[in-house]
Amino acid sequence: MCAASASGSVVRALSLPQLVEQSDAVVVASVESAASSWLGGRIVTDSVVVVGDGLDGASANARLVVRTLGGEVDGIGQRVFGEPQLRAGERYLLFLEAYPGASAGSSTALFRPVGMSQGALPVIEGPDGANVAPNPDLPELVEPGAEMSVGPWLDAPRPLADVLKEVRAALPPAGK
Repeated sequence: MCAASASGSVVRALSLPQLVEQSDAVVVASVESAASSWLGGRIVTDSVVVVGDGLDGASANARLVVRTLGGEVDGIGQRVFGEPQLRAGERYLLFLEAYPGASAGSSTALFRPVGMSQGALPVIEGPDGANVAPNPDLPELVEPGAEMSVGPWLDAPRPLADVLKEVRAALPPAGK
């Protein structure tokens, strides 16, 4: 008898205001490079991103490191379902929180996406310009007490300019 492997992740759905509230930085950034390594028995991938538009917490042209769970080292791969896989050369709208336990003395800030793939939305160039799309790595989302899964706040591709306007409206006023 053969058994197929089963895998999946269930994550609490976050609204746009919740994503913004939990973020230490909200940026549109391009992935410059990615490298995987072992960390405490797990594989993690550190992606260096270059900020194009720093909406909150980071300025344009800043370099940030975004750590995600999973990757491949020496032919050994680990995948964490629901965790985003940032690809070099691609652009994302990122909702980032400071990585727990990151050393304050590092020259580059270390972050992780808020809400797993909810915090890493691909920016895709189309014939009508840039669009923000739901992350294809998004896990099943739930609301506490709900009987069914729910959809993400961004459930279909939308123009980048419209999404950024909505994100800016959700940001707290400057100085608060």
